[in-house]
Amino acid sequence: MVYKIDYVNGDVHTWSVIETGVSCEIDESYTPTIYVSVHGDGDFSTARAALRDHPAVAQVAVVDERVSFRHDLEQVLRVDVVDLKAVNSVARMVSKWGSPGAYRCYNVDFLREFRYCLEEEIDPLPTHELSQMQIAVSETELVSERVTELTIDNETVTGSGDDVLTTLSARVERVDPDVLFLNTSDLIPVLFQQADRLGVEFQLGRRPGWQQLAGESTYESYGQVGHSPARYNLPGRVIIDGSNTFMWNQTNLDGCLYLVEQSGKPLQELAWSSIGIILTGIQIQEARVSKKKEDYSQSTRSVAALERASDLGLAHAPGQSVSYVVVDDSKKSREWVLLESEESDEYDVGFYRELLVRAAASVLSPLGWREKRIEQDLGQYTESSLASFG
Repeated sequence: MVYKIDYVNGDVHTWSVIETGVSCEIDESYTPTIYVSVHGDGDFSTARAALRDHPAVAQVAVVDERVSFRHDLEQVLRVDVVDLKAVNSVARMVSKWGSPGAYRCYNVDFLREFRYCLEEEIDPLPTHELSQMQIAVSETELVSERVTELTIDNETVTGSGDDVLTTLSARVERVDPDVLFLNTSDLIPVLFQQADRLGVEFQLGRRPGWQQLAGESTYESYGQVGHSPARYNLPGRVIIDGSNTFMWNQTNLDGCLYLVEQSGKPLQELAWSSIGIILTGIQIQEARVSKKKEDYSQSTRSVAALERASDLGLAHAPGQSVSYVVVDDSKKSREWVLLESEESDEYDVGFYRELLVRAAASVLSPLGWREKRIEQDLGQYTESSLASFG
């Protein structure tokens, strides 16, 4: 499964951990989507024509969607734009049309990785264990912008500026970690700028270069002023910034991956997200599974349940939920699940065992109980039936 998503020169690079290593696929045709609803003195046809002729718009279509929870379906404009930058520029243009509130935009403020997963119906939960590396630097070294000492997985590395860069780059290339845990991501621009000054070939990602996704900022919440550090990106690797992570500080990798599964947010974005942002993601995921069967383009457990319900003549309108039991998680058809109303003692023991182990790890991981340890401990026990006691 995809666990990291990069945007490079307008293309989307999706990274997956597989049995033989890491794979990268490039999506050159992706067009982000926003929606526009028309109210009051706004004119639907005029908006559609203006958007259709805009150079930043790839396609406009009329679709039926719910603009919020507990709203009925209504006609809105689905607007596919050419790239991520066009999302905000087109939305700003539309918001200035007509009287205030006449034209309203939706799906504008999604984070880039989450947006792609949501629109392409991708599950960002990795199916294989992620490798990790920790890199830390002192505040003194960071401020001097000349790093001659840092720590790699509890091992201190010292030397000249170019020696430290060469050692770190070689270590990262050899270990090839999926996740880089940094005590501060401000180390990224400092190291690359140092490499440029010294003329040293240096790479931290699985591809050359780095990106700054957002600058540092201050904010006020409940009378308190907070600081949000800049956010950076390395191709093919998840960055966990120890100075800017809510969830990691409350739990660890296992707990974060559990919330990745619940919210649909890729690991890098989830790590720095607030609990409010994560809960919003969970709500959006719930809204996505509440639509008609034919509106889905990929096979999921929920779609399998909807197909079984349809075969049995049980209609489910958008907004309703469908309850089911997973009976064979290896199948990707109607036999994947059974509806709650279908009497059966069958269920996929391995699937539910994995869910329970993951849930237990999300709670117990701060005490040192990771998924592997829980599995090993459970393996010591054999379930006995009542009959075995005579």
